[in-house]
Amino acid sequence: MTRTSIKRMVAGFAAAVCVAVTSFAADGTWTGATSTDLCVGSNWSGGEVPTGTATISVAAATTLACSGTFSPSSIVFGADSALVTISGGGCITNIVAIQNNVATNHVFNVPVTFLDAIEADIPLGVSDSIVFSGGMTAYAIKPKLEYGVTDTSNAVYAYIRGRVTLTKENDDYDSTVKGLYYLCTGATLTVKGAVNSGNVSFRLATGTTLIIDGDFVATKSSSDWSYICYQNHHSGGTIKINGKVYANNSEVRIAPYHRSNNIKKASGMFYVSGLVVSGKDKFYLNGRNNDDVTVDTDKSTAVTRWYIGRDGLSAINGPSSTERFSIPENGGGAILTAMEDFAISAKIYLAVNTSFAIDTTNPESGENHKVTVGAVISGSEPTITVSGSGEVLYTVSASHTGTMTGSMTVNDAATVSANAGIRPHKGPVNLNGTSTLKVAQSGTMPLAGLLTAASGTTLAFNFTDPATPPTISAGGGLALPESGVVNVKVTADNGNLSRGTYTIVSGAGLTDGDLVKFRLDRKLTDDMRGALSISEGNLILTVSQKPGIMISVY
Repeated sequence: MTRTSIKRMVAGFAAAVCVAVTSFAADGTWTGATSTDLCVGSNWSGGEVPTGTATISVAAATTLACSGTFSPSSIVFGADSALVTISGGGCITNIVAIQNNVATNHVFNVPVTFLDAIEADIPLGVSDSIVFSGGMTAYAIKPKLEYGVTDTSNAVYAYIRGRVTLTKENDDYDSTVKGLYYLCTGATLTVKGAVNSGNVSFRLATGTTLIIDGDFVATKSSSDWSYICYQNHHSGGTIKINGKVYANNSEVRIAPYHRSNNIKKASGMFYVSGLVVSGKDKFYLNGRNNDDVTVDTDKSTAVTRWYIGRDGLSAINGPSSTERFSIPENGGGAILTAMEDFAISAKIYLAVNTSFAIDTTNPESGENHKVTVGAVISGSEPTITVSGSGEVLYTVSASHTGTMTGSMTVNDAATVSANAGIRPHKGPVNLNGTSTLKVAQSGTMPLAGLLTAASGTTLAFNFTDPATPPTISAGGGLALPESGVVNVKVTADNGNLSRGTYTIVSGAGLTDGDLVKFRLDRKLTDDMRGALSISEGNLILTVSQKPGIMISVY
């Protein structure tokens, strides 16, 4: 080997060592020698922008600029650092950890992206968590105790401030970790995938948003339980679960209240594709069950609004009192708003002990939807309200008519209909606005309470068997308006009715003077007309092939 060859080998080796050394991540400590820009090397010890650990400590509250892409492996705030705010048009990318050694909520007004496929190691405590005002994206968040806390028997709290997005598609939480994500005022947490939680729960403050792009599977472990709720004293947030919520052998609380000894007034909005219970489960749609708690006097006014998608409310087994959806009496009630057509499964036991409402019109699209109720509904004296311009159809079997003794009110242009033999409600039924009460099949709708129909409302009767009339049995009587008219609408699925006389409202206690308060508002078929009359207090429909008398007295 020649001397020249040896020199070349040595030079090549030296170059390789130089390349290897310069490729090592460089740590740096903030000096701010020339400006406030994180992306300027002269502002850091060593004269270059750190690619390893970037340590920042400032004596007084300071705003630092990020003019470009700042990519250290980690950022450490010193124990003696004052508040740091990072702003500008740049971004922070490919980091793995942020460490905060001081009880200060530093603020990032620039977007922060953690290295893909790792659990972001960030401060999560109430006193040391970071405010990600510019947004933060990470695969997942590493559970950890608050800075300075060593008691591992307590729950692991993750305080979310600003906008945080987690991209892990299926977050399986360790059931031994009592994890709780607390969304601080104004925060947004987006989970890009299903959440399979052991003892993981979400608690929201005022003006917060929780989005789960997948199912939320809540599984009880030992004496703990999962919940999504609004924190005491807080309301006005939004929860969107773009999938189903499953309660697996667990009492799951998705409600405006956290389990506490002092419950305050709160209200919230929940968007879900569907709710599912299985095993010995309970789903609390509002408030919570009757534990020994101190209840504020204004708590009765708090209402939970649910926005329900196509998957509706369902159960794996049921119906039973142990596999049920419960709306406790110590809350202000629940409103189910139809975002799409959905069903409340026949396997559901729906325990309603306070006000309960169904809104049939999607407030975002304005579209009207159909809600099919096959559930067993029971309760003491709750009120049920139906609103919007869509339809609620009761299909529950005759043996599952429930024990409801409160009242039902139908408002706006909503329609409440029931199949033959089905009682929509055991108590009084009130029709307001231009609403409709419809007997959907030939047979009897057995109302037990008083039926009150305001002027402009409609009683609708659909023949599915030409020989058998659809009939409202007004067990509590029929109350008509003092002025104006109630419409009577008759349809037939086969488009053809036999000639004859049919009782369509029985037990109504009508008199001849009530006839002028009814109007038959359409022809039955092209060549058949119908006339209304009163016989023995009942409302009678007479169908004839000859032109009959059209009742149109106002």
